[in-house]
Amino acid sequence: MLFTARLIFCISKPIRITPLSTTFIDNFYVRLQSNVQNNASTFISDMSDHLPILYYRNKMIGLEHGKK
Repeated sequence: MLFTARLIFCISKPIRITPLSTTFIDNFYVRLQSNVQNNASTFISDMSDHLPILYYRNKMIGLEHGKK
């Protein structure tokens, strides 16, 4: 269902860390677009047991409709 809505999962590493386990507790999806590059990163932090997520996207100008 998510794939048919053109949604992709951005986080590929566990973001909740405890002494006994690591889990993917939060889901972060974005809409897939041909002229946009989606990027997501996590930071190591001891503020909580969840790692902060940074999401940014780059619009690739001139690549739509086969332009270079």
